[in-house]
This record gives sequence, structure tokens and C-alpha cells, in this order.
Amino acid sequence: MRSFLMPVLVIAATMAACAGARPPEPESRTIAVLTTTDLHGWVRSWDYAADRPDPRYGLERVATIIDSVRRHHPDALLLDAGDWLQGNAFADYFAKEGSDHPHYPLLHAAESLGYDAFVLGNHEFNYSLEYLNRRISQTSIPILSANVYRHGTWEPAYRPWIIREVQGVKVGVLGITTPGVMVWDRSHVSGMLEVRDGVEAARRWTDTLRARGADLVVVLAHTGLGGPSSYADPDVAAENVGQAILDQVPGVDLLVFGHSHRVTEGEDHIQAGRWGSHLGEALLHVSVGPDGGIRLDSIRTRAWNVVHRAPSAELAATVAAEHDAVRAYLTAPLTQLTETWTSDDARLRDTPMIDLIHRVQLDATGADLSASPAFNTDARFEAGALPRRALSALYPYENTLYTLRVSGKQVREFLEFSIRYYAGAEDGRPRVRPGVPGFNFDALAGATYVWDLSRPEGDRVVDLRVKGMPVQDTDTFTLAVNSYRAEGGGGYAMLAGAPVLARSDVNVRTLIERWLAERDTLRQADVHEVNWRLTW
Repeated sequence: MRSFLMPVLVIAATMAACAGARPPEPESRTIAVLTTTDLHGWVRSWDYAADRPDPRYGLERVATIIDSVRRHHPDALLLDAGDWLQGNAFADYFAKEGSDHPHYPLLHAAESLGYDAFVLGNHEFNYSLEYLNRRISQTSIPILSANVYRHGTWEPAYRPWIIREVQGVKVGVLGITTPGVMVWDRSHVSGMLEVRDGVEAARRWTDTLRARGADLVVVLAHTGLGGPSSYADPDVAAENVGQAILDQVPGVDLLVFGHSHRVTEGEDHIQAGRWGSHLGEALLHVSVGPDGGIRLDSIRTRAWNVVHRAPSAELAATVAAEHDAVRAYLTAPLTQLTETWTSDDARLRDTPMIDLIHRVQLDATGADLSASPAFNTDARFEAGALPRRALSALYPYENTLYTLRVSGKQVREFLEFSIRYYAGAEDGRPRVRPGVPGFNFDALAGATYVWDLSRPEGDRVVDLRVKGMPVQDTDTFTLAVNSYRAEGGGGYAMLAGAPVLARSDVNVRTLIERWLAERDTLRQADVHEVNWRLTW
């Protein structure tokens, strides 16, 4: 009997012991991802157009927050979501006057902060591929884009992804660039590169990252979260695909994005404003099982504002010499002004400041008509010596100049589309249509006309004339217009296919600078001619 019971008791005791044992608990870890976006040359907290500090922006203030976060997360990933090569006078200087500098100072400063990757934004292509690729070759930071291909192939033109190991967790970072490059910078990339659908590229390369062992996948994208494209070219893929990537691409854990210059905090996405206004932070809480398996439990995102943060003295010192060189260049006077010029109401009436742009464009091209928006309603030229820096506020972009041949019908459609900026009038004032940026409101010089907001949309242009004659649909004119608009930027579809008679290799701001430098003194009356009115 005993020989029978003893094995039974042993088995029972073993089973009881096993029943009481608990499997090892998963280990919790936190992976920190930090991000900037749309820096546009803002290394220092300095407004070069006004030549004064601006504490609202700047990588030197972001750097202070980075240091604070790293005290808690020393192995945090640091990423930038694009548009870093162009955008302010500092960036422009190193593409023009300082193009032979051994590095682009913003990337040099980013190296000192230990960035893990930058993605290509659309403004990286503004100057030329040669300039972009040279600046990339001068930095050790990986510059990513998975959906920019060599023309006619599926071969990536740039590095698609990286994998970084953080606390034993392999994090894949995949770069996506908005296809709008194919519209806005067509002249710089045509026949050399193709920027294709971001969702398709994210799907393809996420699978690759997972196959290479990535436990987590972060898409670093220069694209809006959603909404329609700002261009009407049906052959160019969608501009804003961030949410589509999250919804349609299995395996993506976090979207770090930029392009719309907003602060966006979401459970699986983060956008950190513009110009170094914020540092974006995403904390990915994961569980690591005893077998090494990784499970993502939750994500918390937050954007930290740089206002009231002290600038980093170390980062400021990194670019001190370059900062001083740019300031010296920008303070040089171009001409003398007899009056103060402003653009504060340039979207309500015809102003001398915008007529200056028109006069330069007409003189440079000999065209019948000139089109331009008021990019900035805060631009101001004080009476007296006009410094070079003032032009950055008037014309902040790197647009070149096109001369198109257009019909009278296209001119009218152009003006009707432009006046969509106003939804109508309210309380005795024009009411701006939500979602339409001010730089999409263009006025024409060389024609006379009235915009009447009391009339129905599509029929607001009244008494359109050129040289005193009513414009007929079949008339033809030459039109000086910036490259962004000529290539379809802003949805001006009526210009699509218009014959291009000439292109300038010089950006419009430089043309304005040269025109002013040829004159000792300038009066408003030298350029100003009231040729349009807004009524309601």
C-alpha cells in the first residue's frame, strides 16, 4: 500500500507547488521619442528680418528642453520632421552668399544635440538638388526619405530608414516626404527624382523594418495629418497622408510629423509646431516578456513650448560666428526711402509695398501682367536707409519667376479663384474664409478691376480691363508669376498647361534686392498705381 501511496503523494505535492508558482512578470520600459519640425533655419532665437531677439522660437531654446528630458530619458531618440534647409534669412544666406561654408550651420548644431535622423521636407528642394545633396554629404545625421525615388525607377534616392536600439527595444524610423515637391519644385527635380505616394511607401518599408527585427515602427513624415492637397495636379499623389498612414498601414506605432506648422498632440501622433516653437515628446510604454517579446501598451504625447525657456549657451556658441556674419550682411543698406511702407492692409487694398513686387516682376520679364500675394501683413519698411534684412519679411520664400502666356478667360478665372479668400462680408467688414491661407490671395498688376463681395462666388470680378479695354475670353496676355503658383501651388488649376515663355534662375527676393540697389532713393509714387478695389 505504501509503495502505491508515496508516488501519488509526490505527484500531488508537485502539482500543488506548480499551481502556486507564477510566471515571470513582463518588464515595463519607456521609450522616449523627441521631435522638432519645420525649423526653417531657426537655430538662434533671432528674427533676422527685424534684427532682434524672438523668444518664441529657436533650436537654441529647444536644446534646453532636450537637456531636461534627457535627465529622465538619457537614451531618448531625437528626430526632425522636415523643412530645415530653407525658410529664413539665416538659411538663405548659407544657400547664397555662404554656399561654400563647410557645413549648413543648422545641421551642425543638430549634430551637437545628437539628432538620430532628419526627414526631407518639401522646402529642402527649393534651392537645387546639387545644394541639398552637398549639405547632406556634410553631416553625419541620417537624412531619410522612403518615397523619393530616382527618376523612372523604384530605387530610393535617399536613405529610407534607420533602426536604433533603445533599452533593448529595436525602434525603426521610416522617412516620408510630401509629394507636393513634384508641384512646387518641379523645375528642380523633374527628370531626376520622383516623389510618390507616402502611404504606399510606408506600407512597403514598414514590412521591411519588421522583417529586419524592428519591435516598434515610427514614421517620421513631412506631411499633414489629413485634408485636401493644396494643388490640383491629378498626377501627383496626395499631400497630407499622416492619418491615412496610421489607419491603413499595419505595424506603424507612432507618427511624428510636420508640414502644417501646428501643434498636434494625439495618442499615436505628435507635431511640434514650427520654427523651434516646441519640442514634441512621445513616451512609448512597452512590456518586455520573459521570451523577449515586445508589446506596446500605451503612448503619451506632449508638446513643450520654448517660451520662458533659457537658450542654450552651448548651442548659441556653436553658430555664433555664422550668426554674426548673417547679421552683418543683412544690415547693409540697399536704398533710401522717403516714406514708411507697410503691408498691414495689403489684402484689403492696393498698396505700394505689393506694387514693389509687381514692378520688379514686370521689369524683369516685360510681361503684360504680374501676379503676387501679400505673403506677410506684418512687413514694414521704415523711412530712411532700407536694410537688406527688410526684404525677408516682404518676400520670405525661394520662389523664382515664370512668364506664362494666358487667355483672358484664364485671367478672369485666376481672379475669381483668388477672391475665394473672402467668404463674404460680416458686420461691415470682409470675412476671411476659414482654411484659406493669406498667401493664396493674389492680386494682379497691369489690369484694372473690382472685386465685389456682394456678388455670388464665381461672378465677383467686375469691370476687368487691360490698357483700358474690357478683357475678352479670347484675348491673350503674358503673365509674370512666381514658380509656386505657375507649377499649380495653391490650387490655381487654371494655370495648368499654360505655355511657359521664360523661367528665371534667380529668386524673386534677389530680383527685388538688385532692383532696389540700382536706385539711390525710392518714393512710393515710383511704384504705386491703384489698379484694383475691394467692395462689399
